Amino acid sequence: LEAWINPYRLKSSAAMPPSIGETNLMHTHPEWCCTVGEGVYLNPAIPEAAAYVVQGVAELVERYAVDGIHFDDYFYPTTEASLVKAAHDAVKAADPTLRFGVSPQGNPENDLATQYSDIYTWLTASGADAVVDYLCPQVYWGYGYQLQSGSTRFAFENIVPEWLGMAR
Repeated sequence: LEAWINPYRLKSSAAMPPSIGETNLMHTHPEWCCTVGEGVYLNPAIPEAAAYVVQGVAELVERYAVDGIHFDDYFYPTTEASLVKAAHDAVKAADPTLRFGVSPQGNPENDLATQYSDIYTWLTASGADAVVDYLCPQVYWGYGYQLQSGSTRFAFENIVPEWLGMAR
């Protein structure tokens, strides 16, 4: 059993969630937050905000019988990999057999250009430099999927082999 968490998104739009509790970080630490469009995110570039996430990861692996931690919906408009590395290291410090993974977008170019997720480095780093144990890309396109341009690059039968072919 892996604990899946969304480490950054506090509010996805003006309507979601419809109300925010008093203890939400948007209220208790607004200086840790940034707004992009209608979304509100925890800013991992702020050391205290990053430490908060890492402490939460450490608490999960120390207090609960999980097999690992998974960052779901790893969509953030700007970030630095140090938080992902620190979360990985917190998981491994609790128990080296636990796994740490991330779900980036299914489009590798978007991961690099707009989500600032260095998926290639994450996959190839190892030993003390390891950042993740695995990636679980969000590939939601079916067989035969076609863009309006006619491209079938993101059809399941094309994008999955691209991900599988990435160096590890």
